[in-house]
Amino acid sequence: MFSLLFASVMCGCGAAPSDDRAPTDTDAQPAPADPYATTQPFAADPQGEATRRGLEGAFAARVVRFDPGEGAGFGAAAMPWVVLGGPRGAGDARGSIDVVSLGTGGVIELAFGKTAIVDAPGPDFIVFENAFRFGAGGRTYAEFGRVSVSDDGVRWVDLPCNAATGEGCAGRAPVFANVETNTLACTDPALAGGDAFDLAASGLARVRFVRVTDLGTYPASSATSDGKGGFDLDAIAVIHGANDP
Repeated sequence: MFSLLFASVMCGCGAAPSDDRAPTDTDAQPAPADPYATTQPFAADPQGEATRRGLEGAFAARVVRFDPGEGAGFGAAAMPWVVLGGPRGAGDARGSIDVVSLGTGGVIELAFGKTAIVDAPGPDFIVFENAFRFGAGGRTYAEFGRVSVSDDGVRWVDLPCNAATGEGCAGRAPVFANVETNTLACTDPALAGGDAFDLAASGLARVRFVRVTDLGTYPASSATSDGKGGFDLDAIAVIHGANDP
């Protein structure tokens, strides 16, 4: 048996994004080059990161697999800490650099500690990438990832995802919640941003593992694939969780 918890973590994250944060580029301008493929800003501090992130709430607690694909590398020096704990979003018009790039076809699997994700009404967890919008037409710079879930780390179920359009995939939406700079609820998709998922689509009542696989596909409104480092994972947050007694 387990006790059901409905996560309402208020992360130490300013105000909700306002309309004046929209980028000012014109539609005629091309998408920016991938800013995450060639630079590495992190000075790894595992002990400090582990302590800081371990106190933030119901987020991924452990990386159990990381198989980077071609073009990966950004954020690798800060693994695993860079994908644990809460999101550090940069808003509508700029992607976070607190991420690890999976590379084309790369795979990452994360485990949750004492809190499992459980199926309850509405979305049950959020995957945070670093998509951002640009141009007057609101085009999106995005890299799609397929999300899969498992309760035992052996049997996996893929959640519905259209690799061509991004429908149902992760990596579509900008991230606003930031555990360092604002107080937006990291477990509220309407405020936090990111891409929310409902376990009902998997047929599983609870899961302890989430996998993200880079699909190597990008929306037509985004940049070409040249220079991309694949899906950039920031964090995963539990909306509906349960603790074992």
